[in-house]
Amino acid sequence: MTSSWRRYALHEENRDRVCVLCNKPHRATSTLAKGLFCSECRTPYLDHEDKRVRQAVGRAQRRGLPASLTILEWLRIIGHFNSQCAYCSASFQVIEHITSINNSGGTTRYNCVPGCLSCNRLKDHPLPGCYPISLEKIEQVKQELQRIFS
Repeated sequence: MTSSWRRYALHEENRDRVCVLCNKPHRATSTLAKGLFCSECRTPYLDHEDKRVRQAVGRAQRRGLPASLTILEWLRIIGHFNSQCAYCSASFQVIEHITSINNSGGTTRYNCVPGCLSCNRLKDHPLPGCYPISLEKIEQVKQELQRIFS
């Protein structure tokens, strides 16, 4: 067996994955692909949310902050809030960090909720004449996250 054949065989072996949604074994498209979802479960929506989570996790990691949010946790959070902003119930657009990355909040299941752009901006940077999100509402959202994962 040549060394290039060994590399190819090893490369092929490293493509075996298990779908995080249905637990079925499948083959990733490449060894670099995360391959979290099998072809039956994979959708553009899931790919988009996975990318959103990976970007948020990467941002926290680059700052040396906790970065443990998984796609399954994020999907559970989105489902709990019915794909709506956790603060105002508008359609969600972003992963909203309850304690922002700039204020040393990490990307974890207890610090991330679906948010709209307005609430995302208002929470940390209230505009003149606009009411920021109340501390009571923020505390209520934190308690919701605790209930989801307890």
